[in-house]
Amino acid sequence: LKALKKVVEEDVVLSESKALNIVLASINYLYALRLYTTEEEHYTLYRAFRGDSALVISSERLNGWRWVPFENGELLVAKVGKPNERFTVKLLDPL
Repeated sequence: LKALKKVVEEDVVLSESKALNIVLASINYLYALRLYTTEEEHYTLYRAFRGDSALVISSERLNGWRWVPFENGELLVAKVGKPNERFTVKLLDPL
């Protein structure tokens, strides 16, 4: 988490790109981040939950799910197998 925040704060990624959507997983946690500097409608990231055990991250809204959009600079951290054990952090708003 600290390394990801450092990359975002130092503008390593967005100095060369318009956006970054990233999903990372470890044995214990899933991390999902949305960042953009332009074209908000084009660089989207959404999350949806089904019951207590299913979390889906997608760049497009798929049918049959209630999608919640990520805000710009929002990082979601969720416990693997227990998506109700989650929190979000606003890392940075690059706009």
